[in-house]
Amino acid sequence: MTIAPFLREVPLLAGVPAAMLERLAAGARFVGVPAGAWLLREGEDAASAFVLSAGWLEVVSERPPQRGILR
Repeated sequence: MTIAPFLREVPLLAGVPAAMLERLAAGARFVGVPAGAWLLREGEDAASAFVLSAGWLEVVSERPPQRGILR
């Protein structure tokens, strides 16, 4: 699978002009992440954006639960 056609199918990118999508695709790459591996840890600087093409991700907070009133 090439990146540009994949990105054209992402609903979040539906309104992005074709030329800009091609530029985005030129700087993108597919990354495989093994099951159970961390993609990004809480508090780390994110140098990339990710679009999931297959599988699923779990978002986990590593902070202890906060007590008190929720606002």
